[in-house]
Amino acid sequence: MAVKYDMTPDNYKLSTSFELINSEIVFKEAAIKDFIVDGEKLVKEKQEKLIKDLNALYQKNEELGRISEQHGHFHDCTVNESMQEAFLLASTSYLYSQFEFYLNEIAKRTAELFNIEISHLDLENYVPKKKNRRKKRLSKIDRIIFFIDETAKINPNIPYFEWDKIKLFQQARNCITHNNGYVSPNYPTMKILPYSNRGLSYDIDNNRISVNKEYLLEINKICFDFLNKTMEKVWVMRPRI
Repeated sequence: MAVKYDMTPDNYKLSTSFELINSEIVFKEAAIKDFIVDGEKLVKEKQEKLIKDLNALYQKNEELGRISEQHGHFHDCTVNESMQEAFLLASTSYLYSQFEFYLNEIAKRTAELFNIEISHLDLENYVPKKKNRRKKRLSKIDRIIFFIDETAKINPNIPYFEWDKIKLFQQARNCITHNNGYVSPNYPTMKILPYSNRGLSYDIDNNRISVNKEYLLEINKICFDFLNKTMEKVWVMRPRI
């Protein structure tokens, strides 16, 4: 007897194609959120302890307090600030790598659903069929999403507003991961776009991009919501037996 598919929006979560991916990204999103929040909390608590210890030393001996503030305390605060930056950089890199990995996994499941044989390398080098899409420089995730889009014929259902935010995050991640936040000539828009994106900032004096906790929490949700919406659209458009 042929299987009758329930076309409710959540059905893709129970499918053999996307159930595992959906299950994994639920935990990934939660883990990244906790890492960002707990990391900031750890840095804040350490900073409060440093201040408390310094104040206690001042009360005990003012001269020792001044010496400690100029040397040990200053050093410890600087290290603590660097630790905060490390949490943000690590979160940025890990979040993007997970998004890219699962987008690629969705593309492979899409190929299986539509009976298309395509290798990992072919996905990363996919050439969009529409000519106007070949003119601009395409990244790996551009090519993967175009493959999903054109294979499942889900355009314009993919939420492109979210895709624009993800692409901006990709550029910020590249600057942060490959150049410690400094903006190379390859990403001129990084000097303009952060002004309209809360939590993503550009320091014109140092030519450097930075992100904060609020931005990463927002983009964390956007990335994983995008993956779920993409799986849902592909599942709805799959061939029927």
